[in-house]
Amino acid sequence: MQTERLILSHSEPVASGSRHLIYQHPLDRNLLVKVHRPAAPPRWYKLHRRLYGPSIGFVREIREQLLVWSRCNRHPEFLNRIVGVCETDAGAGMLIERLEDEDGNLAKNLTATIVGGHFDAEKKSALAAFLDQLRTSPLYFDDLNAANIVYAFDGKSRRYRFVLVDGIGHKVLIPIGRMIPVFEKRRRRAQLRMLDGEIIRLQNR
Repeated sequence: MQTERLILSHSEPVASGSRHLIYQHPLDRNLLVKVHRPAAPPRWYKLHRRLYGPSIGFVREIREQLLVWSRCNRHPEFLNRIVGVCETDAGAGMLIERLEDEDGNLAKNLTATIVGGHFDAEKKSALAAFLDQLRTSPLYFDDLNAANIVYAFDGKSRRYRFVLVDGIGHKVLIPIGRMIPVFEKRRRRAQLRMLDGEIIRLQNR
């Protein structure tokens, strides 16, 4: 738990998504800080979102990481590590592990890798291994797209690997579909097919 209020307003985000902005931690190079983008109040029937407010995304991700830990007894290498939460001048923040390339630069996502013409045989093999791990894991992923998958260098193993950095956790208060294996397998297959289609489109740009 980060107790010191972090000042992010003087910094530019290092990355962004539809729901979040990502900043370099001002005091720790090894961490990034994820904060919410401003959003409209949720509709009356969005019970889960009304219950947790703007922090619903963090709730989903932290809950999902805890669930995976409980089932795997360790943090899976294909999932970005959540370190804690903190207070910032942009609201509540979530501390996450900074993923880098071999030169210490911020790791690129799969979109940038493909569009930049660097999706070679080695990366295709690494992606296949990543997807095999994801397919057989207990992780609930609901936004599997190329922007949420990062190609990072692991300093301990001295090798690159793909890591999922966003889009985990169920969005409903009671995940009935998750409790029915046949529905869950069908949903996972649909997510993987959509990613395959996105990769083909990116390669054909």
